[in-house]
This record gives sequence, structure tokens and C-alpha cells, in this order.
Amino acid sequence: MRKSSSESSPISFLSLPYEVVLNCLSRVPRTHDQILSLVSKSFRSIVASPDLEAERIRILKNETCLYVCLKLNNTNPNPSWFILSQTPKQKLIPLPSFPYPHPNCCTVVSSGSEIYMLGGFVTKGKRSRRAYALDCKSHQWRRLPKMRIARKDAAANVASDGRIYVYGGCSRVYNNSVNWGEIYYPTTQTWEPFPEGEEGTFNKEGVFECDLILDGIVFHDFGLLLGGKIYDNRNEDSLRLCPNICRVRIDCQDFQATVSNGELHLFCCDDSSPWGAEVGGLEGISSNYLLSVASPAKERRVTVWWKTYTKECKTEIWCAMILFEIPLMGKLLRGVVEWSENVFTFHGSESDSDSNSFLLHYEVMTLSHRRIHFI
Repeated sequence: MRKSSSESSPISFLSLPYEVVLNCLSRVPRTHDQILSLVSKSFRSIVASPDLEAERIRILKNETCLYVCLKLNNTNPNPSWFILSQTPKQKLIPLPSFPYPHPNCCTVVSSGSEIYMLGGFVTKGKRSRRAYALDCKSHQWRRLPKMRIARKDAAANVASDGRIYVYGGCSRVYNNSVNWGEIYYPTTQTWEPFPEGEEGTFNKEGVFECDLILDGIVFHDFGLLLGGKIYDNRNEDSLRLCPNICRVRIDCQDFQATVSNGELHLFCCDDSSPWGAEVGGLEGISSNYLLSVASPAKERRVTVWWKTYTKECKTEIWCAMILFEIPLMGKLLRGVVEWSENVFTFHGSESDSDSNSFLLHYEVMTLSHRRIHFI
């Protein structure tokens, strides 16, 4: 029996006008281009076409992404880099492996669409002058010209024009000299020392002071806030990055979120009346031993990270987004779990509660216009 003429076949998405299809797909996060390519040959062709990128440029489709460097287990000496995709479901997407021996105690900072990895050491604890850059549009690593001075556990910040300022992490012989810091110029790909007369000095309390520490804020007993990260500025050899501590901006006031003994704590950085307390309201994840905290560059929010182990000898990496409540009576003690997901699973169940060696680095990147490539 023939179908009634009044009955119509289902309308395919690709049967819509091409301009409508492009406009719809241009609003899908770039992190899902790989998934879209698996739908059909037609989708793969659209994703690979310059028309889709042109439409994203037209609607100014920018995306903020959290990149993390994790040490998954002790059997693999090289950490792994991921990007945290938050739509439609939170997942860690692996990036191509770092093609060189991964340095320990290196400095990581971002500028524009690139993440820079500076100094550190690979063998025998010897400081390194090596520098690398990750292009977050193509996800390819490349070597940069070496720094002038070998460094590990250095601090870094980025000027508004893209210049990268690197501080400390060198031998004590360079203290109180212009070589204590140096500047990288991305446009010329050259390293230059600090200008004469701008070298840093240690004050009588042993805390380093330098006028060229851009936008640095010193908190009494809390360290140096630099580029959204916290550094311990009481060591004459380095400005060591404080692990598992990140800045939280709430109502124009700076706080520090930290993971200690498996729990999330919040500290007020007000020098006049500093205080700190464990964050309550996290009953949904309180049974887990938290390992790390990272800022997603969103107001009043942090991400916390932990591991679980299955009977099948697999390790699950979990992440949760925590929203801090508005301060009440000058203190902030509660948080709300906005989401909590198993973001990555891998074979092996090596138990490790050392929070300092899990989430090694993170950077928040705002990417625009160009397609993001994945393995």
C-alpha cells in the first residue's frame, strides 16, 4: 500500500540550507570537531571546509579552555597534557605527547594562543636553559631559543604586549643582578636581561623585591600573587610555585583556594585580618580525597581533582566545579558543587595520594577563530 501523500519523510539536518547548517555547526565548541567528523562523510567535509571557520570568524566564536598537565602514574616519567571539554559532558581530551624529555620543576605560562614551558631539569637536577611552546591552535610543540640563564622553579608573568618576564630560579651568584630575571620577546624570539638598575634585591626579611615583577601582589604570610598563581617568595634560590593553591576573585577581593589533607580550604588574603577555613557544603564529594585545585578563570569558581580506583585495575580521574557562595558577615565558608564527573579513565591502579605530583600545571586559554586540532 502506498503511503498517503499527506505523509512526509523526516527532514534531515543536512537538507536545511547550507548557510543555516554552517551557522548551527559554527556554534558547536571546536573541541567537538573530531566527534562531528565521525557522524558522516558530509559532516566530515563541512568540518574540514574553510567555510566553517569563516562562519566562526563572522560570529566571533571565541572559547575559553582549561589546559592541564597531569602525572597519571609513576611508571610513566612523562606527564600528559589535556584540554578539559565542558560541553556537552565534561571530559579530558588528550593532546599529542610532548616530543622531548619532559622537564621537572619547569615554569609554565601562557601568552596569546601559546603555552610556554621554560627551564626546569631533566636529569641529575641540573638547571636548564631550554624553552618550548605549545601552539594551542594546532597542538604542536616546538623548541624556542634557549634562555640566557639556566633556571628551575622560576616565576613568570606576561606583559600586555606579550613579552614574557621570567624571575629567579637561577644560581645564587645571579642574586641582586640583572641576570636574576630576563625577558622574552615573541616577535623577535630573543631573550634579553633586565635593564640596568632594575635588578631585584632581598630585603631584611629575606623576601625578594623587584620593580619589574609585573602586577605582582605580595600578601603577608601568603606569598606572591603573580599572573593568577601563588609563589613562595621567601627563598633566595627561587620563586617556587606553591602547589595546589590558586587565586579566587570574589566581589573584588582576593582569596586563595587550596587543597590540604584531601580537603578544600579557602583563605582571605586581607593583610589586616587574614583568616582561613575548610569549605563546607561539599557533601556530594566529601568522601573523596581531593588531590588538586585549579582556577577555571571564572568568577567565584575553582575546579578540584581526585582519583578513584576500580576492581578492574583502572584509574578514574574525577573533576568537580565548585561555586563559592557570596561572603556572609565577612567570611566565606560554603561552596556548591555545580558538576562532578569522571573526566578520564586509564588502565592501572597505582595508588598515590601525593597531591604535589598529580596536577603539575594548568593554563586557561581563550582561543578564537582558528580550528583546534586533536590527535
